[in-house]
Amino acid sequence: MGNFVYKGRLEKIPTYELENKAARKRMSVYTETSHRSFKNRQGNFFIGREEELDTLERLLTPLQNAKFGGVVYVDGEAGLGKSHLIHALKQRVFAVDGHLTLETKLLYKWFYMPCDEILKKSLNPVIHFLNEYFYQNEADTLETRKANFEARFNNLFQKTRDSALKQELKRTHSVLGGLVNLYWQGSLFEQLDARGRYENSLNAVKTLIKAEASQQPIIIELEDGHWIDSDTQHFLQILTRNVDNYPFIIISACRYHDDGSQVDFGLKNIPEERIQLNQITKHSARYMVALLADKKGGIRPVPDKTLDFIYQRGGGNPFFIEQISLYLQEHGLFDAQLNLNLPVDGSTSAFQIPSTINDVLIARIDRLAAELKEIVKTASVLGQEFAIAILSTMLLKTSFTDKVDILRYINAGEKEVIWESISEIRYIFKHALIREAVYEMQLKKQLRALHKLAAESIEELYQSDLQPYYFSLAKHYEKAQVSNNAKYYLKKAGEIAQQNYQNQDVIRIYNRLLTYQLSVEEKLETIEKMGHALQLTGDWEQAIIEYQLLLAQAEQSGKPVWIAKAANRLGDMFAKRGNVKEALALANKSYKICSQNGNKKELVGALKNLGVVYGMLGKREKSRQHFNDMLAIAKDIHDVKAIVSAVFQLREYLLKEGKLLDIFEKYLNIAEEKKDLREMGRLLFYMGDIHLLTHNYTEAEKCNRRMYEVVQKTGDKQAMCYAIGDRGIIYADQGRHEEAIACYKEKMVLAYELGDGYNVWEGLHNMSSAYSYLKKYTQALSYLDEAISAAKEHELTRELCISLLAKVEQHLTLKQTDKAVAAHAQASRLAQQIGADELLFYNALQAAQIHFATGGNDAPNQLLRLLAETLEEDKQADIYYELWKMTSDSKPQKQALERYQRLYAQSKYHRYKVRLDELQ
Repeated sequence: MGNFVYKGRLEKIPTYELENKAARKRMSVYTETSHRSFKNRQGNFFIGREEELDTLERLLTPLQNAKFGGVVYVDGEAGLGKSHLIHALKQRVFAVDGHLTLETKLLYKWFYMPCDEILKKSLNPVIHFLNEYFYQNEADTLETRKANFEARFNNLFQKTRDSALKQELKRTHSVLGGLVNLYWQGSLFEQLDARGRYENSLNAVKTLIKAEASQQPIIIELEDGHWIDSDTQHFLQILTRNVDNYPFIIISACRYHDDGSQVDFGLKNIPEERIQLNQITKHSARYMVALLADKKGGIRPVPDKTLDFIYQRGGGNPFFIEQISLYLQEHGLFDAQLNLNLPVDGSTSAFQIPSTINDVLIARIDRLAAELKEIVKTASVLGQEFAIAILSTMLLKTSFTDKVDILRYINAGEKEVIWESISEIRYIFKHALIREAVYEMQLKKQLRALHKLAAESIEELYQSDLQPYYFSLAKHYEKAQVSNNAKYYLKKAGEIAQQNYQNQDVIRIYNRLLTYQLSVEEKLETIEKMGHALQLTGDWEQAIIEYQLLLAQAEQSGKPVWIAKAANRLGDMFAKRGNVKEALALANKSYKICSQNGNKKELVGALKNLGVVYGMLGKREKSRQHFNDMLAIAKDIHDVKAIVSAVFQLREYLLKEGKLLDIFEKYLNIAEEKKDLREMGRLLFYMGDIHLLTHNYTEAEKCNRRMYEVVQKTGDKQAMCYAIGDRGIIYADQGRHEEAIACYKEKMVLAYELGDGYNVWEGLHNMSSAYSYLKKYTQALSYLDEAISAAKEHELTRELCISLLAKVEQHLTLKQTDKAVAAHAQASRLAQQIGADELLFYNALQAAQIHFATGGNDAPNQLLRLLAETLEEDKQADIYYELWKMTSDSKPQKQALERYQRLYAQSKYHRYKVRLDELQ
């Protein structure tokens, strides 16, 4: 294909095009591989970072042992050579006899994911990589792009040996396609909702990387990590979970934050290393200057005075030293011996050396030919990386008339070390500082005109499909101060971000939209969407602030529909936060408005909030009444999701009437007809829960397996985690503890991968319980300790109390009284703090058991006092059982036996059978 220069590299690298029967595919250096180190050529050098390079290479050792290498941050200020160091590593591991090769056995693959300061949009580095990986060229036809995608995908699929990875690749085929704007009618991607698309996208790319890594170690270069977007950061968190046996490593060049702190991607429990770059030595700088100062490419000694001057001005920064050296050479300020051409009086004022690196860069641009200078200025508005097609279209609308001339000047820009080609259609500025200097040197009026020109050129070039460019168009029209167009494309970009569950983009886009003059309706809609996106990202504090603003604006506008909607949104958030008083007031406010104006849609929301709040207050009859009203109105307006939600809340009452399962079955059929996979999964989960509640384990397992199949299709790993965990509970309730343990182990693999603290805790806790029933107490205590640690780590207070109570029970069983006392003291404090009746009961029961174990005579009386306060039959049975163990009296034995017999007859619950066997 030709020789191309890649970012941070001074040498052109041969880039190949592979031909085969399936398709003619461009082979990018980013996804291909090779062996040892390049030979230096004129203009290509790596000086002063040999120690850091050796360290970086040593960090690849885990990959050679088929292990995950973690993340390596290459930290440093701009210009210190972070990208250059990473490329030197690539040269060292990718070359044989100085040349890139495709013919030898390749040790690594290199995946390139650049973060972009301008296009800091959701998953931009990941999508950039996927476009390279699947040979996607925006200039190609749709048919060619699909053929290239299929050829690359099929190649990976055929080479993948792991059956689970292969199955997941097949499942997410259309999801990977969707990420590069390729779609197939009726595909999984088309069936998924916004959240499903987002979650499946992250998992699909992880699967691709795991499949590649299972064949060959991978180095992922995340360039300019300081510009990472939040969704890419979230992707890295998912990518790096539970991948110990997959040989890949992430290497990221990062500038420091403005406050001097280091970039941190927040990746937990993985190997992490930092390589910090500082100034290069004078010794290294001498070689740099020697290579750069001679126009003919020779190397001559650099006088001390010349070196001192350049090193001092450059501050030991390699990029600054390079630019100052190039400036001096271009202005003829070296003599034949590389002395500076100083005036006789020894002053430096005669040749006016710019005082800052920014001034040096601007001075270098100013001396370019007028045509090249105009091209460089025009390209600067397109960002760090730019497409030749867009730049050419812009230039042809100004003073240029010939594409050949434009390409000639672009090539000249390479020779002037302004930019580098990364493919035949895209270029990148050699350094961010160059683009920034060029951009900032221009008048605001000129920049506005260029941004407008860029937007118009994109509209002209891609008029048949502008969707991928909405974000860029919005940005350019904003910079051009064309308000109506900026508003139009911000709305469009926001809609696409919502459809793809890219909530951080939604927040950013709508924040910008709110700075424009909007109608009252537009403003209220935008605030609501932003509040919803904040809620979905888990930023509840900010979501509450947005919903409070929404309510204030709605009340100011005097629009009852929006006042009710805002009250419902804010009330729901307060209920989730446990702010019952505020939630109740808002629910009543919305209910009153909706009852007066007949707004049934929001009336459903108000009734739901009232039902939830009264349930939290323990007023069950009032709660049931509101959910009944909600159900009636939801049926009237055919709101299926609200109907299902209300039915589930009323399940205990409807179960007694024998209607519940019929209702769920009806709506399950509707969901199946609509191919609404997420709703099908939710309904099957509810139905399984009902069967478990009625102890119909056969039907519960059937629903559970159907649910698992559905959520597996959608790739909803959290739902899969709940499903497999619930199956373990179904088995455990029947005494099938070995099968339950297998389910819990599978659940925990998913939970660890998701970083789901609650499900990690639940899996560990239930595993402990199963081992306890099997009388394998060592394993039981070990898993219980892990469950307690997980609950503490994830601040799960209620769950921590439950596990501590279980630990007390374990220690009492093993006659480890001192340990039981210590665990009970912790559990008791938490139970009192939480105040839940269930926890307080078992805390009191165990207090009596401990009192008895430590020789206390009043333990039976403690139990009798507890019995007087207890109404539930299962708890009464537990008290009588403990009384019998303490006293060996046949009366409590008989009472316990009768109750457990009734309970077991109703439920077939294995725990009751164990107690019955012991009592009999």
